[in-house]
Amino acid sequence: MSEVLGSLEVERSFQRSSSIKKGHALDLTITSLNRSLSRRPRVVVDYKEDDGHRYDEFKNSKDPDAVQSIKNHLESRLYKSLTKSHVDINAMHGGFDQSGGYIPPIMIPLPLDLSIKSSTILMRIEGKYFPAWICMTPDTICFARGGDVRTMTDYVPLYEVKQIMSLGGEAWSIETVEGGINSGRTFELKSIGEFEDSSTQWMVDIEQQRMKDAEDAANPVRKTRRRIKELYTSATSQAVISALILGNFLAVVVDSQCRPDKPGSKFAYMSAPLYALDVFFIIIFAAELVFNALGHSSARAFLSNPWCVFDILVVAASFVALCTVTIQGANAFRSIRAIRVLRLMVKMKQLRHIVQAVFTSFVPSLQAMFVCVIAMAVFAVFGVQFFGTRTPDFATFLRAFWSLFKVMAFQDWTDDLPLLQPPDYEVDQTVLVYIGLFVILIMWILLNVVVAVLLDRYVVAHQRETHRRAIKLMHIANVRNCTQFKLEILMTAISTLFDTEEEFKNGIARLFFLLDNNESGYLSFQEMQAGFRKLLCEPTIELEFADFQEVTNNGRLLDARGTLSFESFDRMMRRALKLRHTKHITDLLHVRRQCMGKELPIVLHTIRHMLLFQNNEGTHRRAEKRLENLSRRMKKLASAVVGSGRGVGNPRRFDSPPCNPQAG
Repeated sequence: MSEVLGSLEVERSFQRSSSIKKGHALDLTITSLNRSLSRRPRVVVDYKEDDGHRYDEFKNSKDPDAVQSIKNHLESRLYKSLTKSHVDINAMHGGFDQSGGYIPPIMIPLPLDLSIKSSTILMRIEGKYFPAWICMTPDTICFARGGDVRTMTDYVPLYEVKQIMSLGGEAWSIETVEGGINSGRTFELKSIGEFEDSSTQWMVDIEQQRMKDAEDAANPVRKTRRRIKELYTSATSQAVISALILGNFLAVVVDSQCRPDKPGSKFAYMSAPLYALDVFFIIIFAAELVFNALGHSSARAFLSNPWCVFDILVVAASFVALCTVTIQGANAFRSIRAIRVLRLMVKMKQLRHIVQAVFTSFVPSLQAMFVCVIAMAVFAVFGVQFFGTRTPDFATFLRAFWSLFKVMAFQDWTDDLPLLQPPDYEVDQTVLVYIGLFVILIMWILLNVVVAVLLDRYVVAHQRETHRRAIKLMHIANVRNCTQFKLEILMTAISTLFDTEEEFKNGIARLFFLLDNNESGYLSFQEMQAGFRKLLCEPTIELEFADFQEVTNNGRLLDARGTLSFESFDRMMRRALKLRHTKHITDLLHVRRQCMGKELPIVLHTIRHMLLFQNNEGTHRRAEKRLENLSRRMKKLASAVVGSGRGVGNPRRFDSPPCNPQAG
């Protein structure tokens, strides 16, 4: 045991240190938490209006600090400020969680279903104990301050754990590294459980999991896979592979043109070089397929990509063609080599988008073609009835259908049913009506409907892909704009996580609860900076003091101590959200103007005008109201002064000239 506890002083490995310095570790942690949230079922915890029963485990503890922690939490300024603002504490822990699983929320519950171990614990903040939950996942230590598991207030990645120390008794601490998510914060904790939930057992379990996580991170196989994936997905590698595919296709074209394997061919000398070139391309493509598979994290991830499966089929078909080259009558397998050029669709994004658009429009086109086939079948039945005894081309249904198909393919009408009957060359009315209706209904209308449906669905799919890329570019632009307005990331995230005013208020209260780590009821710049860094936003919000001044309206929302109360924080978030919507509408007006009608820009400009001048109009109305109130009060004061002067017997009126003090 002493050796294990002695290892608690060991610093994290050099690889972890370099990853934190490069800034990759934080992004990996947030991405991992978001993926875990999307995979696992939602944790539904419903409490009653009485908050007392959620602290039963703390009340039943033999430690007196556990009971005192409940009192400290319920009597904290944070709890009082939220209840004073009429915030439903029970509903607060579901704030900004209205995404329904489609958009990752910025605040998540404690991941109990992913945890290796969890228990209640006491968290010491500024000399006071507060109730909390702790759970350990394979790569993170998570906390829920306040004792409600629906809001994870803090988390410490295992690679950021610098030191674990015993503070005597059941008290212990977790010290984090500088420059990480928690900026070197030390978590002072106290275990209130027994046996496996004791402080000693918690420290041992965390250290063991920490060592295991370090070993997994230093796994050379994972590093090699990451490097292979980076090399394979680089633009240079993809360009080389595309050039090889085109070269292989040109070799197949030359082989088909010269036919060196044909007996007596004058190009017989090219047979051996072309065969060697074919073997070379097959080996290269097989190696490229293996290289691509090694770059994926697992075989399941590789096979879940349909383009990778297409690569496997093409390479397998190439090997079949190579093995059957000496078999008599196996020329059909050799023709498989020509489909290798289709692998360009995997390598070139533009071709891939076109193919995806064609496949998207395939099903609606089949529906229109089905209507066309039914109409042709009806004409074939009528043809059998009208012309079955006059020509063998309409003797049966299949013959009649084939004859009509040839007409639809712009071939000649059957010679046994001429439109002009010899010897007088009179017009056959039955044939005329039959052919006329078939041409008008099938060839002029239904075939054009099939083509129109195909083009319409293709255009819709292409526009959808174009809009998706435009939105992606706009998102990249928003991320770049975060250097000017750091809360743009947060505003973008929360703008889709609420539907009503009540949900927005609960979300703001939950965010304030998460940021106020000392439960003082006020937020300082340091608390906001550290708290925003812990939100599950990509990229991470790195708040600077200049940004803090901007979002607080140059400090006008701050009190004398430079902090924000809950009411001021609510006004700050509403102001920032309004600014974000205004900027977003402005950006939207510049995205693909050619795809918009004339009405949409007018509507967007109107909404933008309302957002811009709503606050100014409200300010003018409030100023006018204040002037009216001030004028009314001045009149009352003047009347009171005049009445007071008359009451003491002063005959001088309020508007009479003052008397000369030197006279008399």
